[in-house]
Amino acid sequence: MIEPMVTLDEGIRAGADRGRCLLAGAERLFASSQTAILGLLLAGGALEWGLVSGWLSRFSLFTHPGFFASSGDLLIRSLGDGKTGVDRFVGIVLSVAIPYAAALWLSARTRGRAGLVLAFAGSLLFGVTMLAIYPAGAVDVFHNIMDGRLVWVYHLNAMLTAPSAVSTDPLYPYLHYWQNVPSAYGPLWFLLTAPAVLLGGAGRESSLIAFKALPFVFELIALGLIARIVQRLRPQRVAAAVVLFGWNPLVLWEIAGNGHNDIVMMSFVLLALLVLISRRWPLAFPLLACSILVKYVSLILVPVFVIWILRRDGKSALVPLSRGLVAALFVAVILLAPFWSGAGTFASLHDQQNYFIFSPASAVLGTWGERLANTASVLRVKSEFTLAFVLLYAFTLLRIKPTYAGLVRASVETIFLLLVLMTWWFWPWYVIWMLALAALLPGSAHARLAVLFSCTVLLIYVASSWRLSIWNFSSTFAMAFGTALLVFLAPVLYAVMHLWRPANADGEAIEV
Repeated sequence: MIEPMVTLDEGIRAGADRGRCLLAGAERLFASSQTAILGLLLAGGALEWGLVSGWLSRFSLFTHPGFFASSGDLLIRSLGDGKTGVDRFVGIVLSVAIPYAAALWLSARTRGRAGLVLAFAGSLLFGVTMLAIYPAGAVDVFHNIMDGRLVWVYHLNAMLTAPSAVSTDPLYPYLHYWQNVPSAYGPLWFLLTAPAVLLGGAGRESSLIAFKALPFVFELIALGLIARIVQRLRPQRVAAAVVLFGWNPLVLWEIAGNGHNDIVMMSFVLLALLVLISRRWPLAFPLLACSILVKYVSLILVPVFVIWILRRDGKSALVPLSRGLVAALFVAVILLAPFWSGAGTFASLHDQQNYFIFSPASAVLGTWGERLANTASVLRVKSEFTLAFVLLYAFTLLRIKPTYAGLVRASVETIFLLLVLMTWWFWPWYVIWMLALAALLPGSAHARLAVLFSCTVLLIYVASSWRLSIWNFSSTFAMAFGTALLVFLAPVLYAVMHLWRPANADGEAIEV
């Protein structure tokens, strides 16, 4: 007798039922905080094993001198070309992403100091492990090294002077990109590089470690600020907040691994957010000015802060708010003064508006990492994306709620809109801006969106490094559009479905 075939719907239902049974069993197993902490310890061990066996074994700074060559893709050189290289890269990402997902789930079930200590200990251990790898994902750190040496060794203005001006420097030969382009960072970043320049000296490996350790120190500071803020808002979620950010694969890869300084900017934003819930809240604006003068991106948060304060305190906030803004302007003048050289001071920053890569705007133009002249089609795309951003940004500002959670939600949404619509020159580490803010809302739709984005954005490395294997080179449109779909489609769909939902009776967005 022939058995009837199982229909697709029946198979899906059966799979869903098995998944629910497994989840229910896991919830019973880790119902107590003690068992959840044990599970978190095991997840942390698995994550460290993934870092050591996957990342460190292949990208060790001390055993791969070939990394310093001037040609060839660093990921392909280590992992191989074609399908083999793609499979290896995806494999080492999954080796840390799966334990991270388990840690996120378990950390939400931990309570007390033990879970928090474990969350911080894991963040420290993972970061130290990643300090020992070569920055195979990006060599921007070499530009940072040269910028620091321009300021502190040669006493030149790094906002105006390109590294090629000191081509005789012993570390200059390792800078293979942007040799003739001055840095687009703010003056405070250059001032903060002094310890790294001093500790790194003129040594290649010592300078790399020093300039990777500098943002890692700020990552630890940021984790402390995240814990402090969440402790005041949702104390039962502090460990989850620290794990969300400090154990995140993108954070580990881009901060301690590749040495990007975005976390320095976000540390000042987090400190400003902490001050905003104190009696000295006007000091938040000088701190936000410090953030802006590391990287100018956080300027977009000034209206969010101002409108939230006015919604919270009304007219009584006008005088202290004015004092805070004046103090921020004073800080900006003091920090900019040593680097100021008229309008040309920001020439390098302004020039970045003509670069397109990996972004939805780049996909519409069908371009792949080019500096584009302002043709009619380019100007039209810029105008359309800018208009869309302005309208959605205004909508976000109008719906800010006068609660602290409302402030953080609006900040996350603003950065998300900026990343999708206005960051035409887009790179994976930019998602750290959003993730640092979303960590203040562990368990929320905003946090899940940031985690999802931090996962999809890692696909840029596949789309870029192995582009010869996966894209049709008869047209750059396939590469640009395909990359944008890989990276942005899932986060945008999730945001549309979950971020802008009806408000509940307390005026807060319903969390999913």
